[in-house]
Amino acid sequence: MHEAIESIMRNGISGEEGSWSFPIPDISDIRRRLNVLFSMDHLSREDIFKDTYFKGICACGDEYGARYYAQRHNRIEEKKESILITFTVDIERVYIDGRDFLYTAFQLWNRTTTKNIKTQKSCLRKLFGANIERYFERCVISNDQSLRIIMADLATFDKKVVLSHWKNTKVIGGRYGTRFCSAFFVQAPISVSEIDSCVVIDSHFSEKDVFIDLNSFLGRGR
Repeated sequence: MHEAIESIMRNGISGEEGSWSFPIPDISDIRRRLNVLFSMDHLSREDIFKDTYFKGICACGDEYGARYYAQRHNRIEEKKESILITFTVDIERVYIDGRDFLYTAFQLWNRTTTKNIKTQKSCLRKLFGANIERYFERCVISNDQSLRIIMADLATFDKKVVLSHWKNTKVIGGRYGTRFCSAFFVQAPISVSEIDSCVVIDSHFSEKDVFIDLNSFLGRGR
């Protein structure tokens, strides 16, 4: 474990570590074209993710979420210790990882009932900021699941949505029991100069109260 820390502090993070690979597009390019993409009549995911030249890494904007994934969700019995890495990068290299909450919320918002729209909008604003509404509104007026997915895609790149989500302090209960306040993809590599700290943490994880989970958001109850 200490060798891993030494390697990170000496070489940074390439995005090729571990067994998972996350190819991502040029975030700043998607962001520049966001309004054009939003207004397209026949937008496809290919228009967003056709060119994925960069390696991505997963990160949380808060320590609580990072500790959850390190100490609980991604921890395996064979590896007794976890590493907590903090780093600072430009927002043009960051977009939201919506896999554990946002995509499901957009796709299945009316699976149980359509009576909770106001509550759902209020919840999304608290977690992702006011700009999230323009994308959710398109989901509300369409039953096209592919469109709903694409609206979630676009929302993840919106700089105002990203900043609001980064500032969120309310705990989200996502898929598979995940717990976090904010989740992101970050364009690698992360240079040594961008790393603030890299430390071993124990296996203890202290739960906090969940503000909203997917079951509640979808009207299924907890």
